[in-house]
Amino acid sequence: SNLRLVQEMCKSEPYALHVNGEFDDVEHITPQDLYEAYQKAIREDQLDLYVIGDVDTDQVKTAVDTYFKTEERELQPFERSAANEQPDRKEVIDEEDVKQGKLNIGF
Repeated sequence: SNLRLVQEMCKSEPYALHVNGEFDDVEHITPQDLYEAYQKAIREDQLDLYVIGDVDTDQVKTAVDTYFKTEERELQPFERSAANEQPDRKEVIDEEDVKQGKLNIGF
C-alpha cells in the first residue's frame, strides 16, 4: 500500500520508480544489457569501498588497483526535477480481498 501511495503521489517524478525496478522487466534483461549497465555504473557512479578488519593496507591497495580500474572523475551535478508545489487533492481507493485494511495518507 505504501508503494501505491508513492506511485500515485509521485507519478511524474523519478521517486515513483521502485529502487529495485519491476519484476516483470527482469525477463527482458539480456546478459549484454546487464554487463553494459555494470560497466556504466563502474564508469560513472560514485563508488564507496569499505575494507574492514586486520588487513595489509598495501595488499588492499594493490587489489583495488587491479580489480577496480577506474579513471579519476569529478563530482557531477545532480539534476533535480521540479515537483508540483501545490498539487490538486486526490483520493485513490484500491479494493482488495484482505482481512485487515490499511490507510495511507500522503502530503
